[in-house]
Amino acid sequence: MRADGGDMNTGVTMKRPDVPSQGLRRAPLGSIGGSRPPGGGPGSAAVRDILIRSSAPASPRPPATADVPVQHAEKSSGPPPGYRPAPTVFGVRPVDPARFVLVAAPIGQGPRFALNIYEQAREGRACFAVERGAAVEAVNPLLREFDFTGICRRYVDGNGYSVRIGQDDLGSRYRLSVVRQAGDLQLQAIPAGGQAGSPMVVARAGGDAEGFVNLRLEPGWKLMQREFQGKPIGHMVLYRDNWP
Repeated sequence: MRADGGDMNTGVTMKRPDVPSQGLRRAPLGSIGGSRPPGGGPGSAAVRDILIRSSAPASPRPPATADVPVQHAEKSSGPPPGYRPAPTVFGVRPVDPARFVLVAAPIGQGPRFALNIYEQAREGRACFAVERGAAVEAVNPLLREFDFTGICRRYVDGNGYSVRIGQDDLGSRYRLSVVRQAGDLQLQAIPAGGQAGSPMVVARAGGDAEGFVNLRLEPGWKLMQREFQGKPIGHMVLYRDNWP
């Protein structure tokens, strides 16, 4: 089932007055986040769109960001106590970072965000445009404006993306969430279901904002595609070689 993204405002209202505003250029554009691109070839798997569903629990928040999830990430120093790697049948393969963008996408008209990953799967109409060069880069999700079947792909929840470190798939142990912290929008890998461990910062927007915003990967992290028995499947992986 494909989600149409709902009625979401694609404009970005900066909360920091010193952020410059620049024109949008159409995708494919550079690497994910405009820096630290991983190498590799293009991904080519089909994926079904899934409606964004928010299940983040409410938690106390400071007055400046009322009703906005706040998670304090601590510096990780390896796997959590008692961690044992689980066997996996999946591998990963590189993708062309110029064909992808990681997006902090607003959920409806509220203050919460979800991770969306957009892919320019085939040449044709542009699937997204990114305001490159700004402190916080706005994203225009152009794929919402036309039938993008066969041209674009999007991955919008845990069925479409997960976390992996080395040979360990962590999809059942860590969930990917976009949170506000210290005046920034951050993509964090957060221990799921009360499991032990500290959040890991995977990507940042570079500031606080509203609307669709580009997330730039932190050093050591890269986007890859899951594969099974050497064949790519429609699932993206936020990957790093070792625990941070």
